[in-house]
Amino acid sequence: MTKARKQANYRRKIAYLFFILLLVNIVLKLAGVSSLDTSAAINATQALGMKISYFAVPAFFLLVGLLFTKLSKSKEIEAHNIELGGARW
Repeated sequence: MTKARKQANYRRKIAYLFFILLLVNIVLKLAGVSSLDTSAAINATQALGMKISYFAVPAFFLLVGLLFTKLSKSKEIEAHNIELGGARW
């Protein structure tokens, strides 16, 4: 297994981790653990931060997961080209 193949596998595992975190976050929101209730906020700024984080955290997990998936795919292609190049001669 080449270094590029190992890097692709590692990046895929990181992507899976972020997708799992996204799923856990969604399940917690559906279970009611995390809600948009801002009654505990001390001021408007804190209430705004609670509302933004309610949507920003899952979006961040999704974007980072997709990024690592794309990086994994490109590294897999690179590893495949390296393996083909070494097998020609």
